[in-house]
Amino acid sequence: QIFLKDEIWYNSDTLLTENALDMVVDKSSVKGISGQLQLLDEEKATILRYGSLINDCFDHRLMSVLTNRTSIGVLRDLDYLRNNKFLISFDETTFEIRNTTIRLGISNIISKLNAVRMHGEIADAIEDSTFISEDRKIHLLAQHYEAATDNKKAFEYLFIAGRSVLQNLAFPEATELLNRAVKILDSGVIKIADEIAADLLI
Repeated sequence: QIFLKDEIWYNSDTLLTENALDMVVDKSSVKGISGQLQLLDEEKATILRYGSLINDCFDHRLMSVLTNRTSIGVLRDLDYLRNNKFLISFDETTFEIRNTTIRLGISNIISKLNAVRMHGEIADAIEDSTFISEDRKIHLLAQHYEAATDNKKAFEYLFIAGRSVLQNLAFPEATELLNRAVKILDSGVIKIADEIAADLLI
């Protein structure tokens, strides 16, 4: 059975997300979005670049930290981007990139080097934040430190997130998170305590 969720098609475990994106995203539209981004002033474009990499809803306070701007100025630009169909909002302070086409159109023009740097900045800002719940923070930090190739912190948060969801009996998600942690460990770039290694093998 094929079904649509968050603009991505799924078919149990047989349809990969990457293949599904090819099915539902018009590549010419992605290029069009990249062109539209060039017409925005740098402050609005910067918000969209960070937003595309966050790949989730984000609070205006997080964007203020990332852009080193006042909340008033950021909220004004977020409102503009919402009105011009780049963003959707869940309330007056929480936003998300409107859809997959827009997200890809923006993220595709960010160089790999800049993306790694920006993921690191996003992770650091999230780690220092006081307005994101601890459970959500752990998962976001695992995602962004991994994308930032900060292997030590990525492993730490992947391990914590995996053990957390395991306690809630979410076995497929726990397996996926812990497998990512093991992949970092297998690369040999970090060393961990024996008791943590033993936990991963259980």
